Amino acid sequence: MPILILVIAPLCTALGLVCFTLALGASWLGRQHERAAAQANTQVSANAIGAVCAGHYVPLTAVNDPIFSSLMLGEGYALQPDEDVAYAPCDGTLSEDIVFAHALGLTTPSGTDILVHVGINTVRLEGKYFKLLVAPGNTVTAGTPLLHFERAQIAAAGYDPTIIVICTPPEGWQVTQAALAAGAAVCPGQELLAVSAS
Repeated sequence: MPILILVIAPLCTALGLVCFTLALGASWLGRQHERAAAQANTQVSANAIGAVCAGHYVPLTAVNDPIFSSLMLGEGYALQPDEDVAYAPCDGTLSEDIVFAHALGLTTPSGTDILVHVGINTVRLEGKYFKLLVAPGNTVTAGTPLLHFERAQIAAAGYDPTIIVICTPPEGWQVTQAALAAGAAVCPGQELLAVSAS
């Protein structure tokens, strides 16, 4: 019996070490997988284009302006705004050539051009009811207030205050739309578009 114990005890110890090593390895691999997934999520969110304000989602093809609804200028989304401030939908640099503040351009670090256009035909207002909150050429982060507008006055003047956001990615990149129903409520910064290399 003592000889049997002397033989079995080392085998049990060896088996315990093997099990411990396998468990430790599986745990390490699991952490590596979680880190890789987190990195992938970070990369996707770095190319996310968020909602520029609180409002209600309008598919771009339903906008009452054929230049936008035909997707001639690119993919994007529209919002019926519930507030009078438009925020940066992503990190980027404002274009230098902002004339009337109803429309502004933003270029992301990856080279995607974003157009934020407040209202339909509001260029005719020549800047009335619009105030730029960031100087042209400045770099901003997602969520920075960019523009104040008076939607009640814009509507009273006979213009549709729908906000249109157009996304033009670099050559070989694609735009993916969030799955939202027309009229869905959105909050500022909510991801509505994602830009990725094809």
